[in-house]
Amino acid sequence: MKTIFILLSILLVNQDCSTHLNQEQMSVVYNASSRGSYFEVKLENDSVSINRQRGGTPEIKSFPESLKDKLFLEIHKIDVKQLEDFEPPSENHHFDGAQIAYLQIIKNNKTYQSKNFDHNNPPKEIEAIVKEILSIVENIE
Repeated sequence: MKTIFILLSILLVNQDCSTHLNQEQMSVVYNASSRGSYFEVKLENDSVSINRQRGGTPEIKSFPESLKDKLFLEIHKIDVKQLEDFEPPSENHHFDGAQIAYLQIIKNNKTYQSKNFDHNNPPKEIEAIVKEILSIVENIE
């Protein structure tokens, strides 16, 4: 009896968390660019917009619920209000040694943006989020 109760409790709590994440209004933008290249990903609602050309037309794909939940769980591990305070581990983008990247989270109509960092070398606090975004792009293409 205890086992059934525990399993049902875990199932209900997990379902409640997932419902909460889906009801929250949140958009995420990841941008990496340099003089000769451009890459922008926008994740909002049920779509992923991928643009690989400055001023180009973005490719829009559906955003599977399972990938959305994974990303939002990673975002909920940080305080988005501190996003601009996270220090990048390197600054190669200052001298064209790497693409300039930033992460932007729009939550409840407020925009939070990171400092610029080297593409593929984000601050450790948002590393899991950036990896998840890049993984989403790879998995839906």
